[in-house]
Amino acid sequence: AQEYRAKGYWAGSTLGALLREVADRAPDAPALVDRAGTRLTHRELADRADAAAARLCELGMSRGDRIVLQLGSGWE
Repeated sequence: AQEYRAKGYWAGSTLGALLREVADRAPDAPALVDRAGTRLTHRELADRADAAAARLCELGMSRGDRIVLQLGSGWE
């Protein structure tokens, strides 16, 4: 962790904070386009991430809890 911080790779920001930061800077810029034609702006992607976080809270997660994600190759 110390090496990554020293090189600037790890800033200590959450993924949600990074998504929202970009969405605030460029809300209508494209964030992703997939082969099926799905297109999301940075604002839409950040809003979906916020909605997913809210659902996790409804399931009993709390601010500061940590989870592990396995990400597939689709945008979802």
